[in-house]
Amino acid sequence: MKDYIATINFLKKRAYYIDGLFVAIIFCVGITSLVAQNNLPHGWLSTLYLTELIVIVAGWLLMRRLPKFKPTEIGILFAAHSKDEIKEELDTLFDEVSSLLKNHKAGNLINIKKLPEHITVNDIELATNIRIKSRCVLLIWGRYEKGPIENKEYKGFLPNKLNFTFITPGSRIGEDMNQDISAGLLDRVFLYQSSNEMIERDFVTKNIADISRYIIGTCLLMFGQLETSKSFFEEIALKPYATWVGKDRQSMSRFVNALKLKLSTIYHLQARDIYIGNIFVDGSLYFDNENLGEFMLLLDTSIKNNPTINAYLLKAIACLLLGKITKSKNIMKHSKQKWPLNPNPDYSLAFLNAHEGDLRKSISHYNRAFKHTTGSDTDIFHLTEFAEAYIEAKPTKYHLHYALGLLYLELSDTSFAIKHFDMFIKIAGKTKSDKDLVWIKKAEDIIKAIQANN
Repeated sequence: MKDYIATINFLKKRAYYIDGLFVAIIFCVGITSLVAQNNLPHGWLSTLYLTELIVIVAGWLLMRRLPKFKPTEIGILFAAHSKDEIKEELDTLFDEVSSLLKNHKAGNLINIKKLPEHITVNDIELATNIRIKSRCVLLIWGRYEKGPIENKEYKGFLPNKLNFTFITPGSRIGEDMNQDISAGLLDRVFLYQSSNEMIERDFVTKNIADISRYIIGTCLLMFGQLETSKSFFEEIALKPYATWVGKDRQSMSRFVNALKLKLSTIYHLQARDIYIGNIFVDGSLYFDNENLGEFMLLLDTSIKNNPTINAYLLKAIACLLLGKITKSKNIMKHSKQKWPLNPNPDYSLAFLNAHEGDLRKSISHYNRAFKHTTGSDTDIFHLTEFAEAYIEAKPTKYHLHYALGLLYLELSDTSFAIKHFDMFIKIAGKTKSDKDLVWIKKAEDIIKAIQANN
């Protein structure tokens, strides 16, 4: 029985090569000759031979062709290879990895195929070419082996011999992705002892599936497919397959932190999309509680996974628009402590204090912000756009005109600076508030100084 299976496997493998084509032609022609030679006219027999030849060659070429994936599917091409005697084990590994990946909640988008057996991938250049031609997102390649290591028999992929080649949006980003994914591969188990096959074999399967999910999620994130990418990362977080050598804590921690960082990035980008698409649109602010609630929830989840200054800044905006001024201030005070050299918390606190009518504190924060602004970490133009939109929606917050005057003065836009200082003088003069008198005088002095310099 073993000899019969071995013969079948040998014939299946040789079917991909030219000698397999010749054997198929000879076999089919021989059978046709025996069955039909005496039953068909010579002309019909020649036509039948020609038809058989065309069909066999076409089928052979079809079998050997490189699999290709549709743009709408997440293509994975499995190109690992092995010696003939352990080929069946590698086929089983492919089936098990396929099953795990297909069980993903976005599994309907995944299509997994095997590379034809006559093509062996042994280097990165060939792997990259095949990945591009097949249009797959991920190519898994390497040599599956069986043999003794330190007097113990092992099966699987030797360290650094299992490779993952994947789509990248650019050379620079590709280098960063390679470093990130290499860190996720570090200390993974891709080799197991034959004596512990019942237990350890599963480790290899699950680690390949885990890394594949991580790579696919990363690729989707890089190409802006945020929701689908998030589904892959969240599933890894909720249902990890990972197994490391000796349960290496450092490698595990590194992978978990990378996963959290990516989830934080996705939630932040989704929050930003809501901000641009539904909250701050074409220079106008929209105070829709449903959008603001979703905006806040995404930011909270982003901060939970990885606190960043940008997420805190957006959360402060959300609190402001929801009328939670004190909470917005507290968020920015916390951010200022956490990132003391970043000018953005001071810009936000300057705005919030001006919003509350405390121009003394507002100016103090603006001065610190201007001092630490390098031009690359703060978009003052957006600060002016936001304040313009806010004061249009909330005209009673007239102290923001003074704040806008300071911002435009910092941008050397003296005409807009004069416009807003003048607006502050007119509105504050009508309110006849004693605490505004000193600021009206300061605004008048600034306007005179600008006009004198011009």
